Amino acid sequence: MLSIFQLLLDTDEKQRFMEELVEEYGALMLATARRYVSGDSAAEDIVQDSMVKLMRHVDKIMSLPKCNLSAYIVVTVRNAAFNYLRDEAVREKHVLASPLDTLDELAPEENTVEERLILADEKRQFRQVWSRLSEADRMLLERKYLLEETDAEIAEELGCKQDSVRMKLTRAKRRAAKLYDEGGNTL
Repeated sequence: MLSIFQLLLDTDEKQRFMEELVEEYGALMLATARRYVSGDSAAEDIVQDSMVKLMRHVDKIMSLPKCNLSAYIVVTVRNAAFNYLRDEAVREKHVLASPLDTLDELAPEENTVEERLILADEKRQFRQVWSRLSEADRMLLERKYLLEETDAEIAEELGCKQDSVRMKLTRAKRRAAKLYDEGGNTL
């Protein structure tokens, strides 16, 4: 079975370096993550996110003096923890509370019974589409349209180019529209 290092790193030297880094600093990374979250699964998620970020910059961290390496790792884990906490807050605010709740504002009491029924049906259809979208699509659409983040902010978080964010958004909207159309409505 291939390790994640073999899949993401192109040389044996980089793979060995990351394996040694995990052995030497794994406990430090986990302890740092636990300062920000409760629960082992959340801390492990943060460490995994940190490892991906470290692998993206493996050339840089290989050249760091050993005395600076631990500080770099701690800062990486801390930033990953902040991202994790921010994403959790987004989920709580917009997914668990649901962006669909904002649709209630579209059905004021002065609407006719027919208008309220149409809005209720559209809301039901939207809920079905939302629940069938991948988590990646939901998070991307939430960040762009609910949190009103810029393409640059999203690109930085995803580690890609702004043009890639625009394309990802276009594809996510198309998938949502297709799911909506499958329900017999148009978006």
